[in-house]
Amino acid sequence: MNTFTVTLEGLTSEALTRRLESAGIQPNTHAQTLLEPKFFDFSKTGKYRVQLVTVADLGFTEPANLPAIYRRIRERGFALCPLELAPYLRLSWRTQPTSRNSALTGQHKSPDSAVNVSTPPLSSDPYVPKGFYLRNVDGTLWLRGYICDDEHENALDTVFAVLAT
Repeated sequence: MNTFTVTLEGLTSEALTRRLESAGIQPNTHAQTLLEPKFFDFSKTGKYRVQLVTVADLGFTEPANLPAIYRRIRERGFALCPLELAPYLRLSWRTQPTSRNSALTGQHKSPDSAVNVSTPPLSSDPYVPKGFYLRNVDGTLWLRGYICDDEHENALDTVFAVLAT
């Protein structure tokens, strides 16, 4: 699987928004919610090694929910990503494969070629976004937020970005 080194620069909200806009990266409303200061620490800096793994790579033989996937991530020696990593990963990874499915909403599953950034849950409320995912749809790079409850099961081919330790 792919491995990336991502540097969090500690950009202000305005500077990060400008950088995303100038790179042509499109957010959805859930991503905009996650980029609010009540969730997002704009001062966070650091260098992180990120690896992409599928639910199957984590040893599952059947679809699994986020709590089970996040437990397995830790059991396999990986760590969850800080929330702040996702926009910087999106900015640095411009060659994400294009999705064969151009639908942006209403799928209730991770679209092909999407990468879910594993992050600690912000709230137990299923209507608060759980985190970000990255997509390339028809050549447009997206930073999207998603919502789900703990019952939602991710298919074996669902891809997660995790921290390699």
